[in-house]
Amino acid sequence: MLIYPGGTAFDPTTHGYSLFRNFLSDLGSTTTTSGQSNLVGATLFSTSLVALALALVRCLIALLRLNSTDLVSRVLTRAVVVVGAVACAAIIGIAAAPENHSMAMHIRFTRLACRTLPVASLLMAFATMRDRRFAKRAVVAWAALTLVLAGHAAFMQWGPPIVDDRGLAAQATEQKAFACIALLIFVFLTLEADRAADSVRRAATGKGEEAAGAAPVG
Repeated sequence: MLIYPGGTAFDPTTHGYSLFRNFLSDLGSTTTTSGQSNLVGATLFSTSLVALALALVRCLIALLRLNSTDLVSRVLTRAVVVVGAVACAAIIGIAAAPENHSMAMHIRFTRLACRTLPVASLLMAFATMRDRRFAKRAVVAWAALTLVLAGHAAFMQWGPPIVDDRGLAAQATEQKAFACIALLIFVFLTLEADRAADSVRRAATGKGEEAAGAAPVG
């Protein structure tokens, strides 16, 4: 954001990045609407999206291991992995298709990511609900994340159209609010997953010590 040259959809003369008039995707444009080069910023933006996708893949793998406690949980978690993989591919697609090069493809990938992520989150809510290692607050957090993700997708689809500066401001502002709220919830869920993993490790350690104590001394 700090190195974005400037320019919005309706005013190419602005300087710098506007939280209320620029989308996050504008950071990925190699050339802004003002005609200025944004190659460095676009490279950083694309790299961050790829890193985000890889981090999500790592989370999906960890969740697959953590939630595979029974048949239903395994089915739900594997469904999450499939849907999440599609979302990760869409995120990488967003990075590979800057809006100034292919707006149509950029929008398709964005919509695909926004529509698949709520499904993955909802499935995780059901999987977490069946797992006694997680507190109820984790289920509530997954449900809240699902509502936030679905609300963002709905606002993109049915919110104020971007036909004037007012619609642009509404959509751009909602995007920032959504990103902040979703990030906070996801950090909380990460902490909850760490707590569950710690409880599994403590239980395994306890069983190992019990087995060692019960072993006959020769």
